[in-house]
Amino acid sequence: MEQQSKTKHRKTWIIVAVAAVAAIATALVAVFVFHLPFGDTQAEAEQETTSEVTPSTTDPMEVIKNYEQFMMDYADYAEMLNSQDGIPADKAEGYAEWLKSFDDINAQFEAVSDTELTPEQEAYFDEVIDRVDQRMREATGSELAGIPRSAEEAEEQYEARKAEADRTAGRISDEDASAE
Repeated sequence: MEQQSKTKHRKTWIIVAVAAVAAIATALVAVFVFHLPFGDTQAEAEQETTSEVTPSTTDPMEVIKNYEQFMMDYADYAEMLNSQDGIPADKAEGYAEWLKSFDDINAQFEAVSDTELTPEQEAYFDEVIDRVDQRMREATGSELAGIPRSAEEAEEQYEARKAEADRTAGRISDEDASAE
């Protein structure tokens, strides 16, 4: 019974980690698009990135609202994935649609990447990030689900997630993880 519980716990963390990578990638795109200045590498990145997805909107406020909805939906699915029952059959189609919307959200952020936000828009975006961050932590029960606000914080969070994944997969012990 204990082994079965450990296996379920590991499976849950793996599922959540995979979904979190997708959601966090979107969160990072949002933060970098709206908060970090672009240098000469922006033009290079735009040339390398060719998006075949036409964004459903290019209005920055709509993009921010869509991002919030996307992430709140992700939090709902994360809660279901972490539950004993998993995602109910009647929610599976919605989950598949949510996964498909990832490309649109990224395309929306790409479309507004050169847009200067007004101070009011930036304040609203910060509020959205705070709400999403809180909801993600509640949904997953982990501080590792928070949204990084800088490249340094993103790197630290990545390392912490990697260590937690190694620990829960049995590649390192709890003592080794706490020593890092």
